[in-house]
Amino acid sequence: MPSGVYIRSYEIKESCRQRMLGHKFSDETIKKLSEANMGNKCPEHVKKIQRELHLGDKNPQWKGGVTTENRKIRKSAEFKLWRTSVFIRDDYTCQWCGERGGELHPHHIKPFCDYPELRFAIDNGLTLCKTCHMTTDTWGVNKKKERIWKESQL
Repeated sequence: MPSGVYIRSYEIKESCRQRMLGHKFSDETIKKLSEANMGNKCPEHVKKIQRELHLGDKNPQWKGGVTTENRKIRKSAEFKLWRTSVFIRDDYTCQWCGERGGELHPHHIKPFCDYPELRFAIDNGLTLCKTCHMTTDTWGVNKKKERIWKESQL
């Protein structure tokens, strides 16, 4: 740690808090604290300019527009509407084990990547809890392993 920098222990913080309990600042001190903090607020028009300066390729963390098509689709309003519609239809209940609520996943019966025309078809969706979803053949890594295995057999 740099010299002069230290982390206050819980005991020190608590003793400071106890000493300040019931303490009232004078009107003069309150005015000085208020004036000292006045310049710390960034005006809205400055925030807007800063946002515009950092959009897209002007942002220091820009990586050249590398968002995958899959990610764009799954973040779209259409996908979110499909997901909500599937949950509502299934009454927020896992269709395999019957768990209601919890960590639910919308599952594509016919895989998302293999049937692009059925991505947003509500009848191609199923509400599953995370545990049940992980046991499906198309769950993340399982699907990838299956594809690699099929390709190696050709």
